[in-house]
Amino acid sequence: MDSTLPSGYHLIRNQKTFDVSALVAAARFASKPDFDPCWEEYDFSQIFYIISGSGVMTTEEGSFPFSPGMMIYRPAFHRSIYHWDTEDVRFALIDFVCESEAMEVFAREPIRLYEEESATLLDVLKTTARICKPYTVTDPMLGMRIKPNIPTVVLSFVYASLERFLAMVYCRITGI
Repeated sequence: MDSTLPSGYHLIRNQKTFDVSALVAAARFASKPDFDPCWEEYDFSQIFYIISGSGVMTTEEGSFPFSPGMMIYRPAFHRSIYHWDTEDVRFALIDFVCESEAMEVFAREPIRLYEEESATLLDVLKTTARICKPYTVTDPMLGMRIKPNIPTVVLSFVYASLERFLAMVYCRITGI
């Protein structure tokens, strides 16, 4: 038994279902991308959150319409392509690594987020924007760069917030 834990109590140990091991990128986009859609596949997971606009996400499993307030989970190593139906487009992407089997519950189809879930996700984006340098496609390595002198506790907050978001949506979807 761990000697640092109190004895004589029934302890509820921390067992993380969602352990986000790395962030790759997090960004908001204020307009429709100016390139032709193409099939995409990444070696990390991605949350695609629609702020405004609508369209269709196509995966190898089928096609799914999306609209404002919806989240699409794009698992690592799965191909997908999205098409916008409107011109007024705003969306956000969070790219991350999480190898939890529980992530499978998000991969079925777009999920309409509740207000608190959306606020938590947008808080992850807002905090990440404050602590990271913007990246450009001309960088030799893609992904975010932490600004100098950012305390590690702030990054811990971002990871905990993303894990909280995943747990909130998971519990709602599964009825827990």
